[in-house]
Amino acid sequence: MATDRIHQQFFDRHAPTWDEEENAEKIAALQKVFKSLGQQLSGNILDLGCGTGILVPLVRQFGSDFHLYELDLSLSMIRQNRNRWQTDRELFQINADVHQLPFPLAQFDTLLCFAALPHFANQSVALQEFTRVLKPDGFLVVLHLMSSTILNRYHRLTDPAVARDRLPTVSELAAQLNRLGFAVLRKTEKEDLYLVVAKNTGREQTGFAGK
Repeated sequence: MATDRIHQQFFDRHAPTWDEEENAEKIAALQKVFKSLGQQLSGNILDLGCGTGILVPLVRQFGSDFHLYELDLSLSMIRQNRNRWQTDRELFQINADVHQLPFPLAQFDTLLCFAALPHFANQSVALQEFTRVLKPDGFLVVLHLMSSTILNRYHRLTDPAVARDRLPTVSELAAQLNRLGFAVLRKTEKEDLYLVVAKNTGREQTGFAGK
């Protein structure tokens, strides 16, 4: 699959000022969510579409012995991430495409996807890759701090590069994940929170449209 140059260039361009999007309110909202995710965070953790690493300290509060992999299509984001968290010896930054993850089968215990899913050019392919690299009984967490309706409207008005980036409703995403063999443990969608937590059962259903 060809590299998504439009999104790559968009995020490369915004990487130098990306940390300016962080504020106390946003961090507090994430902290609240992550406190409820403690049991889903262990072992090898992959942060998909990681940006400059806003989730790193939120994961680290549960322990420093996790192997945390930060992955982003934007090399500029990865460089910012590396500079920001250079003292963390159990943190690995990787410049790669979620549609072709550079990992073997069943590598990770937990996949985190914060504020990233709409920007994946082919979400069906990306979700299949998530399934491939996630261990049986591993967890997938998809998180946004706003509803799909609000986020999709924001994207349409922001920049041509992301104008067509769409976040499915939690019900739509849950249905996709069920077909891929996930058991959806939590799904919440409201004005200030979008959260899906799913467990990989390793039993993919047949007839999945993306195959």
